[in-house]
Amino acid sequence: MRGFFVVFEGIEGAGKSTLMHRLSRELERRGIPFKTTREPGGPRTAEAIREVILQRDLPIEPMTELFLLMASRYENTVKTIIPALEEGYIVISDRYRDSSVAYQGYGRGIPIEFIEELNEKATLGLKPDLVFIIDISVEEMLRRIESRGGEKNRMDSQEIDFYRRARRGYLLMARENPDRYVVLDGTMSEEKLIAKIMDIMRQKMKEKGVGYAL
Repeated sequence: MRGFFVVFEGIEGAGKSTLMHRLSRELERRGIPFKTTREPGGPRTAEAIREVILQRDLPIEPMTELFLLMASRYENTVKTIIPALEEGYIVISDRYRDSSVAYQGYGRGIPIEFIEELNEKATLGLKPDLVFIIDISVEEMLRRIESRGGEKNRMDSQEIDFYRRARRGYLLMARENPDRYVVLDGTMSEEKLIAKIMDIMRQKMKEKGVGYAL
């Protein structure tokens, strides 16, 4: 039985990690096998690439950043995601291929067609079954980043217009592919968000014939 691949996307501070944790708890409570991963990251090599990408004071050209992300994505896809799906797990990822379209495409200005060509290679053509875009305004993003304190990484420290372009990219992708993307208001309560996520997953998994009952 093939598993089910769900991805959380959005700009910084949207609450993806919190919602992934809540979803993991819900699946665990129901006895449903799942695995979590993140991008950049996952296997050891991909985590090492993550450390390079997020170093705040390290100057990285946009194209270098893109290639590093693709290398991390390939490692994560072939070593973590595909094997888990083939074993029937639900795989939950904090970001995947769409983050490169939003950040390096709409945000940095690299041609989207080129990014998608690389995505096809790096993912072996794999696409998520369901993508939740957790949407917040850039102003709310800045407020959340400041309130959590600690040292900012590279992706927390971009110009404001970069995040506006990335957010616009996410919303455009969702508008063009409503069957696979769901935009959720990231300012709603955690309880309301997880309830919506569970309802939508239940429907999509049933449509795809995934044999787990949520």
